[in-house]
Amino acid sequence: MQSLVDAFIAFGFFGVTGFLFYTPSSGDQVWGVLVSLGMAVALGLRRFSPFLALAVAWATALAQMAMGLQPMLSNVAIFVVLYATAAYGTRLLFWLGFSSAVAGSAAIAIYLVFVNSYVVSSGLDWRNLPGAGPGT
Repeated sequence: MQSLVDAFIAFGFFGVTGFLFYTPSSGDQVWGVLVSLGMAVALGLRRFSPFLALAVAWATALAQMAMGLQPMLSNVAIFVVLYATAAYGTRLLFWLGFSSAVAGSAAIAIYLVFVNSYVVSSGLDWRNLPGAGPGT
């Protein structure tokens, strides 16, 4: 029964994040949906195999950064997977999850500041938003 509930939660999570809150990057919406699918799979695997869930979450997050996508709502699944590594995994997996939290935080910070800084260098900032510039 627990597996059925986990599958239902993962399916619902994908339904919400994959189709309602996807983040298109460069007009290509397919990648956002695929990232949401990967995070939903990690969410569904969290109790069955916390190690596999952690591996899927890492692979999906790395693919998301490689595709140049911004952080998305589906990335919330990472927190649930990290919790599952501590709650349902072995002592080694607990420490792998802890290490993943530290390494993942560093990776996304570096990605957002240095790799994805093309938004700033292209002149897109808060002053370009409608109603945010002087004289509006």
